[in-house]
Amino acid sequence: MDDPAADARQSPASQNNGFELRCWGQFALFHRGERQDRSPRGRKARAIIAYLASHNGVGTSRERLAGLLWSERGDKQARASLRQSLFELRALHCGEQPLVVAHRDHVLINPDLLTSDSARIEQAARDGQIAELAELLAARDDRLFDGLDSLDPAFDEWLAIERAKQHERIVDLAVAAARDGLKRRVSGHVRKLIPWIERLDTSSETIARLGMLADHADGDLGAVHHRFQRLCTVLETDLQIEPSQETRSLYENLMAAPDTAPVARRPNAKPMTARGRRPVATPTSTRRITIAALLCMIIAIIAALALWLRATPARSHEPPAIAALSRRRKPPSHAQDKGLRGANGVISFRRSRRTRNNSTAFQYKAQ
Repeated sequence: MDDPAADARQSPASQNNGFELRCWGQFALFHRGERQDRSPRGRKARAIIAYLASHNGVGTSRERLAGLLWSERGDKQARASLRQSLFELRALHCGEQPLVVAHRDHVLINPDLLTSDSARIEQAARDGQIAELAELLAARDDRLFDGLDSLDPAFDEWLAIERAKQHERIVDLAVAAARDGLKRRVSGHVRKLIPWIERLDTSSETIARLGMLADHADGDLGAVHHRFQRLCTVLETDLQIEPSQETRSLYENLMAAPDTAPVARRPNAKPMTARGRRPVATPTSTRRITIAALLCMIIAIIAALALWLRATPARSHEPPAIAALSRRRKPPSHAQDKGLRGANGVISFRRSRRTRNNSTAFQYKAQ
């Protein structure tokens, strides 16, 4: 059988009618066609819409709403305050269809007239629209129903539980969508999605493993290494623990295994040669290249020093000897002409200075 409500939601007219609720961030209610802020003035009226919207059109008893928002008042006072807030919500309608339907015993929201950012996130995750999911998570605020705190102790307790539940729900949906994307081999979209999931849970090893798998599928081993090191730092800083053996084994296997796909080519990247793709620079290969370059530099310095030492003439370390001869005696003629041959070779003489006994000193050295 055809579903008239479903047909109405899919018709062009319904796309411009109804309301759009912003759940993540500051509470806001817009009219779809006019894009006007139609948020109720009363904060408790807004809280009623938030509570009913989180129940996906399921009715809630008046007693529950009164106890949730006026828990510190008596029953009659609480019911009267609830009727006043529901009267304020009667202004929100499309034609003859009200957004909030109040019956005698229970109250519900018309799901055909309301969409929300939470519903779009869930729909994109279930449909496997990873690129759209990444955009929705990027535009989403981290706080659910901001501006509705401190209304009532009972409502504050519900709001804290609902925030934690919706946070975990989005993480689970996004992780499931990322796994499905890896199976469908759309690792590029998965890599764009992973950073926004990591914002939801920075210390999750499951998210880190999905990111490493996506990086490896794109052939980016450097990103695999950086992601693992970042996880180690977060776990050590926040929890004082190390990654599990499963995460460590996956990292080692991915770094040892060959790339399954080439790195996405950038606009200014060098073209690949016909022999194969460009090698991916990993931390290990970079370290080896650095060490090899240092060794080559040291060898070159040693070789240059050896050549310089070989080219420099050797110098005698023997101290010069001084021969003192009488002034009255002259050096032997054969020492002046041919030099005096001694045990150390040919000796040459040169007058140096006078001595105290009027003798002339001759300095000689080996040639």
